[in-house]
Amino acid sequence: MKISPYFMFNGNAKEAIALYKEAFGTDLAMVQKYKDMPPLPNMEIPEERLDWVLHASLSIKGNIIMMADAYPPLNTNKDELSNTAIFFDNEAELKKAFTTLSKDGESIVEPQKTFYSSCCAEVRDKFGIKWFLMIDE
Repeated sequence: MKISPYFMFNGNAKEAIALYKEAFGTDLAMVQKYKDMPPLPNMEIPEERLDWVLHASLSIKGNIIMMADAYPPLNTNKDELSNTAIFFDNEAELKKAFTTLSKDGESIVEPQKTFYSSCCAEVRDKFGIKWFLMIDE
């Protein structure tokens, strides 16, 4: 069994994808936009939202993160959004991800040694997603 987080955004999924690609040094695996969707009865997408992300996925070290722009837009509180743990092979990768994700976000726990990891950190990105970053040991 594999578990993949699915993040929902309010029209800024493309921006989130760019941030996550930079933070984790990965490429976009797949993206579909609302304009690519076949017409559905009882669901009319406004013109200004046709370029929104219907579904996208990123592969990060063999793990898949999926995301989309919710339609209709969600009314969410930052504390209600998903949290995700990412395990790194080395401290340099972890610190790069932490620095990138904390831009315009919130540093919760700076990268540091703990009793359970040689380096771990916690950050909430500018989209409200909380990331727990640690060295896999």
